Amino acid sequence: MMMAGALLAGLSGCSTLGYYGQALSGHLELVSRAQPLDAVLQRKDLDPETRERLEQAVEIRHFASDALALPKNGSYTQYADIGRPYAVWNVVATPEFSVIPLRWCYFVAGCVSYRGYFDLDEARANASELREHGFDVMVSGSQAYSTLGWFDDPLLNTFINQPGAQLVNIIVHELAHQRLYIKDDSAFNEAFATAVAREGVRRWFERQGVPDAYLAYVEAQERRSDFHQLLIGTRKALQQLYRRNVPEAVMRSDKEAAFADLHEQYAGFKQRWDGYEGFDAFMQRKLDNAQLAMFATYREHVPAFEVLIARHDGDMEAFYQAAARIGKLPREHRQAMLVALAEESAGARIEASLPIPPGS
Repeated sequence: MMMAGALLAGLSGCSTLGYYGQALSGHLELVSRAQPLDAVLQRKDLDPETRERLEQAVEIRHFASDALALPKNGSYTQYADIGRPYAVWNVVATPEFSVIPLRWCYFVAGCVSYRGYFDLDEARANASELREHGFDVMVSGSQAYSTLGWFDDPLLNTFINQPGAQLVNIIVHELAHQRLYIKDDSAFNEAFATAVAREGVRRWFERQGVPDAYLAYVEAQERRSDFHQLLIGTRKALQQLYRRNVPEAVMRSDKEAAFADLHEQYAGFKQRWDGYEGFDAFMQRKLDNAQLAMFATYREHVPAFEVLIARHDGDMEAFYQAAARIGKLPREHRQAMLVALAEESAGARIEASLPIPPGS
């Protein structure tokens, strides 16, 4: 990783100003299209579906602050149609024989395990350059992003027409980044925001009084959790493989075999899911380390934060304070704390699945 980091610095050094330039101009162009929701909702030419979704977004925005103690500010009180399907495109890269993603460092956000672009062609150009130097790379579109409270983030056409659960998830997730953000730890930040969003969706459906919709959401989350564990298992197997002292040709062949095994396991999972095809598009890609790194960044520590919410009986203010205390720990101690919490979560799941002894 030392060599990979040095190479990355060489690749990005001369383009740093250009990168910041595209980030600033891309954000300003997006903000220039934003209009206050009150004005948008008064438009007579606004299509009924968008109107309904924007009105629901207003409710979700109030709910996020009232029920989840998330920041009450100007974020998501404006709407922008940016004329494309994604807000930004993220580049994730790993060395050929490592599951640890490269990190890029910025003035405000610190070091993160992806590089974001407002222009798809620029993202692809960066990805192509990294591939030429032997990295595994993926480019992934993101429907939303957070400025961490430095600006008022608007609602976007890229996600406003998502189903109810997903719309709650996006708004709460991005606001969670404004509530707590630890520099230089993407895995902590994304898992924290994901856990808050999942709790937010649960409370939203509870408030709406639609138990069937919540059960469908839970079922979808269980499938996603199964899929995530499948990918994490492959990632751990590759981690062990890359520690072996074997020729590169052997390691490369074993790497291909690990991904072939992943496809076989996935076929078994689909049978268990009654043929559910929601992850087929992902599995049909040319899978590599970068795909696994992206999933790990967003979900690896989610169970730990869910345990922390439960420990505080759903008191979100107390939960945020506890999460912030963990975030202030040295990186190694922080990681150990999250692993311990996740093991507590796994133990609870195992206990819940055990049969009840006769006579108990």
